[in-house]
Amino acid sequence: MKKVLILLIFLVLFVYGCSPGGRGLATGPEGLDITFLDLQPPGEVREDQQFNIGLNLINNAECDISGEICVKGTLTGFEGLTEDCKPFNLAKAEEKNNVADFDSDQLYFTSIGYSGLTRDLSTTVIAEANYNCHVVMGPQLCIKSVLGEDEQECPSTETISWNRLNSKVAPVTVTKVVKTLSPESSGVRLDATITLKKMRAGEIVSEFDEGDYVNIDVSLGGYGILDCDDVESNVLEWDDDDTEKVINCNIFLGQVDYLEIPLDIDLDYNYLTKQTKQINIENRE
Repeated sequence: MKKVLILLIFLVLFVYGCSPGGRGLATGPEGLDITFLDLQPPGEVREDQQFNIGLNLINNAECDISGEICVKGTLTGFEGLTEDCKPFNLAKAEEKNNVADFDSDQLYFTSIGYSGLTRDLSTTVIAEANYNCHVVMGPQLCIKSVLGEDEQECPSTETISWNRLNSKVAPVTVTKVVKTLSPESSGVRLDATITLKKMRAGEIVSEFDEGDYVNIDVSLGGYGILDCDDVESNVLEWDDDDTEKVINCNIFLGQVDYLEIPLDIDLDYNYLTKQTKQINIENRE
């Protein structure tokens, strides 16, 4: 009887862990996930045959996302799939009763058949989404004026990551903050080295085609905005080849007592991600 009970518990845990609602939030950069529904489109169609494109969208990020998704085909000159776009809005991913809740939606597009073929051809169906994400995250820092004292309770220099970072899952997110307190004649200066990382799939894009960038604002409680290298007018440029960025920020705090205060890292950007599927077109002759 005891072996049967253990087996039942194991099966319940296995089913729960494998169910869609059983997976938790990611621990790094993640965003919109696009998948084609089964046979939408099919892997092979005949000339002049209409077909549907069905997309399943899941928001893995801890930010509400809104944008537009467009579907098009790469084969031109034979009618078929022309570019068609639809808006979408998905709520942020959240933990509810220790289970991650992901908002999702399904969108459908219709293609007229390809015609005028003289032989079998193929085309690639491209589903491309451009969406916005705005998220605020960051650790709670301890600040002190007298350095060297109470280092165990409040280190003058420390690397903050994982749970203490209070990071958020997003296409571009914060993965590490290095805090350094430096004494000056009239107080203390805070230096914060912030590591940002983007998800592997997709890329950061500009809303107005003026270069790819992230709007970033780093502030410390009521002390105001930090001055950050490589950030001008709250804009951090991001090259397509960059998977990670490190920025150095600082602020002079003056004379302070022991404080625990949040470092708010405000990120706002547009992100582009896509999914593709190839289909073969059979010439009716």
